[in-house]
Amino acid sequence: MRDGRLYAGMRGPVLDDGSAFILSVPLGALFEAQPGNATSHRVRLGKDTRGDPRGIRDLVAFGSGFVIVAGPVKDPPTDEVNDADYAIFSYDGKAANRLPDSLVVQPLERNMSVVPSNLTAAALHSVNLPPRDVCRVTNLDGESDLSS
Repeated sequence: MRDGRLYAGMRGPVLDDGSAFILSVPLGALFEAQPGNATSHRVRLGKDTRGDPRGIRDLVAFGSGFVIVAGPVKDPPTDEVNDADYAIFSYDGKAANRLPDSLVVQPLERNMSVVPSNLTAAALHSVNLPPRDVCRVTNLDGESDLSS
């Protein structure tokens, strides 16, 4: 949820060009019978190692935007996950930008266990990111801060 709207990332269907969709709906239209229009947002997430377009596996409000965990629309039949099947994107409401495959999650308080650091995109698909007031997520060089 953000700014009175509920956002839902669609795992499927996806387009052949690697685009998936985020649907946003005003909360008042859902729960209070108020008028309101749904909006679809098209985000380009690329393709996985099998050449199939990625869907949205998780969508998390973070900082002033969202973090998207993108991955295969269907789980692989053998449960084999390749390193590039999943990818992490930041989404500002206009464009999705792929983040480095290795991220560092830094707790803001000492001696606080948040999630393991140096996660790969494939590992992060099953980890819930903590709220931005608890951690800062950066790449290994410390250059991309998702919490700003």
